[in-house]
Amino acid sequence: LLQNAQGDALRGTLASAMSRLARAVPSLAAQVVDKSGLDCIKDRLGDDNARVQQGFLNLLNTALQHPSHRLLKAIEDMELLLHPLMRLLECSCATVRAKVLVSLQLLFGLNRTYLLLACDKKLLGSIDRLNRDHDQDPYLSSCLSCTLTSLHTLVPAISHDIAAELAKTASAKKPLPPGADLKPLKHPLSLLPVLLHVLSSPCSRGAFNAATLGAVAGYLQGIDSLSFQGSVEFRRVLLLLVEAASQHPSIVIANHQVVISSLIPSLVHAATADPDPG
Repeated sequence: LLQNAQGDALRGTLASAMSRLARAVPSLAAQVVDKSGLDCIKDRLGDDNARVQQGFLNLLNTALQHPSHRLLKAIEDMELLLHPLMRLLECSCATVRAKVLVSLQLLFGLNRTYLLLACDKKLLGSIDRLNRDHDQDPYLSSCLSCTLTSLHTLVPAISHDIAAELAKTASAKKPLPPGADLKPLKHPLSLLPVLLHVLSSPCSRGAFNAATLGAVAGYLQGIDSLSFQGSVEFRRVLLLLVEAASQHPSIVIANHQVVISSLIPSLVHAATADPDPG
């Protein structure tokens, strides 16, 4: 019916009925998504009817809370959902924008690379604009607050994963093929730019705390002695991260103890280290 319905009212009613069924029996949501495919969900999110958009966002969000193995495999194609979701963040309907924020939070929780790609698509700029609107819809305001809280949780987790991967790399000491240091970074080291995006955004900058600065100091301390795939890009982004932190006095002052005891000594160590001891 949804594929063939022509009238706006009928499509909206069908989408609303489907989302209500999924809410009543959550396991149905993943079954519907598995049967119809994410391509169908993407097409419905592109519908110009806000009721259809809301209904399928509800369906998607319920499915993402109880994902099937097939759905987890499907969302590995990140552009399939991310592009329509980011477009809907500019929708005139506040409820649609709020539900998109919920969708993004759920995707970030399932795969943190979604956060990196969303940041590359100016997600935090959109959140900054929404955050400046003091007359916004209460539901949108609540979803926005939850999104920022989610970022405050994800940033330390990403910092920890990067530190753990660097430690693992240091202990493995595997020989690096020629030119591998110039190749793209692997997960989770590829998530380092997320920290730069977060630090550059006024609304999310608060997630960059003493623990995160301490983690960055740790990266600097060991980076001169490590060589791994993408290490050249990792160093570049790491130095941009330190530069960005230095441009925000509020960050430096609020975390001055870590800056003085860890970050500055690590930066000096990195700057004076011989890049080629041999």
